[in-house]
Amino acid sequence: MELKEKTAQIMEEFLRDYEAKITGSDIAKAKNLNQKTVSTILKELETKAILKSIMQGKNRLYSLNSEDEGNIVLFISTVEHMKTLAFYNRHPLIKEIDYFIFDIIRKSKLCR
Repeated sequence: MELKEKTAQIMEEFLRDYEAKITGSDIAKAKNLNQKTVSTILKELETKAILKSIMQGKNRLYSLNSEDEGNIVLFISTVEHMKTLAFYNRHPLIKEIDYFIFDIIRKSKLCR
């Protein structure tokens, strides 16, 4: 499954609390996204077994599908990497500082 930017934005809501049960409308409001777009992506993630849902009254609550732990771990790490890359793109100076620090650490390990 191709991980698109909107999918990553939606998944960020589940990364705050791995046990969270969230409605599509709550995600749409929090991320300022179209509710139909959010609904479509949530249904796709449910068919891919990334998410599962339950009905509570009129609301469908989505949560991470903890039954497929391997798939979830892979998906979460991908979203986290995308968030890191987006952060570095917004803050290029920090990216350069990180590279500088990692280079110093690498060189210090080589000198041992």
